[in-house]
Amino acid sequence: MGSKISESTRGEELVDVEQEAIIHAVRYPGPLRDFYIKHEKRKGKKIARVAAARKLSIYIYHMLKEKKDYQAVTRYLKSDLG
Repeated sequence: MGSKISESTRGEELVDVEQEAIIHAVRYPGPLRDFYIKHEKRKGKKIARVAAARKLSIYIYHMLKEKKDYQAVTRYLKSDLG
């Protein structure tokens, strides 16, 4: 039998994974880093991480939906998401 995990615990784990991904993603040049730095200057580090994690989630959604790579999706969405 598997262990029981509540929905809220799963959501918290997902947030932890997204936060960890953002910490690594913003180390390298690219549109996600530019977005993070712009928001960090205006809103602070914590809010910038959440905004960048949300943007990364949107990129991943479109990558899976349209079966495109990261560069194609960022070019496609750059004008829409700012």
